[in-house]
Amino acid sequence: YRHLTQESLADLGLDPEDEVIEGKTFIKNDFMLTYRATPDALLRNNPDVCFEFKRRQYEMSKNYGEEMTDEVMPQEYDQVQWHMLLSGCKVCFVGVFFKGTDGLKWWRVERDEERIREIESEVLSFWSLLATGVVPPLDNTKGMLKRLKSIEERDASRRPFTEEEWGWAKLHHRIKQ
Repeated sequence: YRHLTQESLADLGLDPEDEVIEGKTFIKNDFMLTYRATPDALLRNNPDVCFEFKRRQYEMSKNYGEEMTDEVMPQEYDQVQWHMLLSGCKVCFVGVFFKGTDGLKWWRVERDEERIREIESEVLSFWSLLATGVVPPLDNTKGMLKRLKSIEERDASRRPFTEEEWGWAKLHHRIKQ
């Protein structure tokens, strides 16, 4: 991914002479917690930029907006905001390789101070809840509702195997072994 990113720097509006390097882990110690983030790649000479890479099934491309916008999946948006909080970066480029395509597609996410404050305010309560072993409740954010609808549609499209199909699946499993 770093090699493909190096080839894409000019297309992303970045200095093509800069060097894409492996990401590093940024750590912040806070009350009872140690926060960490590891962007997938950085630029050697530009501390304002980080990169995050994803590999997705082609059908997941519908969960993204126009390329070079910040319309990535909600969990990715929050992940790169966290990267930017801890790294000090001002922009994160999200490169997604969709299975069945021939290269990375790019989205550009700017640092969002308001969202970072929201995430920071929830971090302690989130980890405190997880420590109890209780699953956090679902929220009604637009991203969560869209994801739940997608899962519901996928599940509704499934059907049970017939006995004959189960036989084929077992035979195929034995042959593979």
